[in-house]
Amino acid sequence: MDIMSNLIVGTTDIDSYDHVNYSNYLRYYQRGHERLLEMCLSVNNQYLEETRGLRVVVRHSEVDFIRELFAGDLIAVYTKIEKLGNTSMSERQHIERAGSIVSQAKLVHVFTDLNRRPTAIPDDIREKFSSYFDL
Repeated sequence: MDIMSNLIVGTTDIDSYDHVNYSNYLRYYQRGHERLLEMCLSVNNQYLEETRGLRVVVRHSEVDFIRELFAGDLIAVYTKIEKLGNTSMSERQHIERAGSIVSQAKLVHVFTDLNRRPTAIPDDIREKFSSYFDL
């Protein structure tokens, strides 16, 4: 099951071509990732860092831009975990406007300690992700 986040495209996301600048799509995907943490773990990145000494950082991203987005567009960001590794997780995401896909992405996040070294995904977090996404 995908986790959905609804957003409205703001005027500050628009570039000189009067559409959303490509860099803002990664911000939308980050919002989807943050929602995933909230829904699956009931926490955010700051909580993981402060209480568990963990950071979740992007290691790899691939984005396909299919259709333009414009100021005022209501969009839905869909996020799901596709694979859990020892220290990483692969997410598939896409953005829809009015039921049509406008962008697709694959992101790989790595769990690190506060010294930026990869660290194993803790068992309790792995279990929550696995139960939510049937991994």
